[in-house]
Amino acid sequence: LEFRRVLFRSVWGSLGLLFPLFASKLEESPRWYESTGRSAEAEAALGRIEARVRQEVGELPPVPPYVPKATSKRGGFGQLFAAGSAGRTVLFIAVWISQTLGFYGFMSWVPTLLAEHGFSIMHALEQSSAISIGAVPGAWIASQISDRWERKSLITIVALTIATCGLIYGFSRTTPMIVTFGFAVAMLIQVFAALLYAYTPECFPIEVRNTGAGLSY
Repeated sequence: LEFRRVLFRSVWGSLGLLFPLFASKLEESPRWYESTGRSAEAEAALGRIEARVRQEVGELPPVPPYVPKATSKRGGFGQLFAAGSAGRTVLFIAVWISQTLGFYGFMSWVPTLLAEHGFSIMHALEQSSAISIGAVPGAWIASQISDRWERKSLITIVALTIATCGLIYGFSRTTPMIVTFGFAVAMLIQVFAALLYAYTPECFPIEVRNTGAGLSY
């Protein structure tokens, strides 16, 4: 068991070291370039993004006439707790704390529950591995539904479904029931997380979007 843990950590650690090699391939936000006065780089980045979009969907519609707006100020933590925003910020912090505890707590609890039902450590790890595979279809499902319906409604529906499957999982006594509903919880948690990642920044003013999403998480 300890060897598997060390091997798992070593593999993920190695993958993490590869990130700097691919980071240069990520496109910087044109809006960020513009907010720092780097207009030429913002235009170049936007051009590259538009070129890739044209390859995927064809020619883009004409750009509407530009209407100058008041220059926005760069926000900070104070704006997240300003009048009308404090409740939303606190809500998202609470949701992300609950989501993180639920996600990692559930995956840590699976082998314990199986062992309490009389499974050997080896069998419990096998079943928990099968359950954790649910994250893969969960991410795919999120990618298919995220932009089709309102994310707020989807998040609510998925959360209630997770709660239902989690209760059934906790009271299950047979291996097929445990694996089936454990798999469903693992899959739906991944759907929930992906939807929440997309929805959180949308609920903050654009000047503090990254700050709000980062603080919440």
